[in-house]
Amino acid sequence: MVISPEAIKAKTLDEFVRQALEKAGVLLERVAPDYLKKTARLDEAQEVSRSQANNLFTGVVGQPVLKNPNQTVHQAVREGVQQVCLACA
Repeated sequence: MVISPEAIKAKTLDEFVRQALEKAGVLLERVAPDYLKKTARLDEAQEVSRSQANNLFTGVVGQPVLKNPNQTVHQAVREGVQQVCLACA
């Protein structure tokens, strides 16, 4: 990984890591409802709690890193319900 001069100027470690992840394209602000449905295997499970969905992005290696997992998952569920992609119990 190449470190940009902007990242070197980061004032905190958090800021440095955030900039490095953004530059690598793995720090996301939103996730598509279809991706959440596929990742949470909602076709196989009758229901998945929001905390389980959050854990997919905070505790599973290889998943994208979300800037705000709680808010991002909540928004994806809302969009999915509106699109009739996800059902809400």
